[in-house]
Amino acid sequence: MPLNDNDKVLITEAIAAGGDVWANDSIKPVKDKIKAYYRGISGGHCCYCKSSFRGGFNMVIDIEHVLPKSKYADFIFELFNLNISCKRCNMLIKKDRLDFLLDEHMVQQDPRNTDKYLLIHPNLDEYFEHMSLDVVIRNQKEMVKFSPIKPKGQFTYDFFRLSELEVNSLNSAQGIGQKSEPLSVNLPQDMQDVANDLIRQL
Repeated sequence: MPLNDNDKVLITEAIAAGGDVWANDSIKPVKDKIKAYYRGISGGHCCYCKSSFRGGFNMVIDIEHVLPKSKYADFIFELFNLNISCKRCNMLIKKDRLDFLLDEHMVQQDPRNTDKYLLIHPNLDEYFEHMSLDVVIRNQKEMVKFSPIKPKGQFTYDFFRLSELEVNSLNSAQGIGQKSEPLSVNLPQDMQDVANDLIRQL
């Protein structure tokens, strides 16, 4: 999704106006375009925890700056540094932290190098090469299990506290609750088999 000339004009004007460029109302069309683009290519999921935005309003979706805009102003509108995330991952957990970087100073020189990042980069890495995600939904019962495959997967799992979303993520997906106990209800046998297998891995 290359930014067109009109987008660049709006960005240039916002920068010239000074202050918080990202909060400038004049770039709202650019931000809407960015959000729609990443919502389309991500299948409508948070780039970190894969929570679904299906049917949700745009207001519940944050435009994520992998390198925080407060510290890496040069990359505010660089597409490699943008994606969409849920408010739990973006505002509650990641915020302006830099401990997901191998070196917060060296990354400035080579920000598109995936080796500079300890987490799964939403644009530079293939998520499911580093993390497996199993989701089983049957009526009102939901089972979720993340399984790190590589070191970046393990770091992402720990950094974003993905264990809190496992087993029963219905209430905890936006940080409302904590990890639930395994469900003890009467389920069809095939559902029980899958659920028990996931529970054994926790």
